[in-house]
Amino acid sequence: MPDDSVQLLTALDRAVRQHLCPFFTARGASYTAGMSSYDGYPGPCTLKSKPFASVGQTFFWWIHRFSSSDAVLDIGFGDREFIIETTLFYPSINARFAPWELLLAHEVHDSQAMSGNAFVLTTDFMERTIIAMAEGIQTYWPILSVPDPVIVDRAQTLRGRRMIFAQEEQRKKDRERASIQASLAFHARRFGEAINLLAPFKDDEELSRSSKMLLHVAQKKQQ
Repeated sequence: MPDDSVQLLTALDRAVRQHLCPFFTARGASYTAGMSSYDGYPGPCTLKSKPFASVGQTFFWWIHRFSSSDAVLDIGFGDREFIIETTLFYPSINARFAPWELLLAHEVHDSQAMSGNAFVLTTDFMERTIIAMAEGIQTYWPILSVPDPVIVDRAQTLRGRRMIFAQEEQRKKDRERASIQASLAFHARRFGEAINLLAPFKDDEELSRSSKMLLHVAQKKQQ
């Protein structure tokens, strides 16, 4: 059985204080925790101090934050997937990253070492997740605690490439869906619908020869 939100937040608080607070305190970082106000992007959001019981059955985003003059590390928990997620903000360059983006730019073996898990629904899984995350943080914090311009630039370049790839993949799915729907519309003699479906993709090299021919014939039929 999944544990309730109060039990999970209590376990998270206990694990963070045990496995992370001593590490960051020794390095002069400040510590705060609370409910996200969902403001301040891309900078750190405002945290509201609330009792765990106030969460109830609603969606929430609870943050444990470690801050220095160079970096702010947020460990968030909640949302629909009961996910634990880390984010890193550098005040000097007003930039936010998932730590895995920076570790990937550093070309470390395990870029997910500082990441969390989804569907953290038991206190035991919560404890294991924070322990694993703490090990990754302690290993890689020396290379992430201060923004390295070369690594930041590389991380932003890789992020841009991922965005382009995601857009291309989405266009591919949209184009394939439109081709199927246009074929159905064409054979039902709904030529205008077929044209409207394929027109956004008419200049795509990846549009199949059959779909291009279908579009051409449909346009002829409409004249």
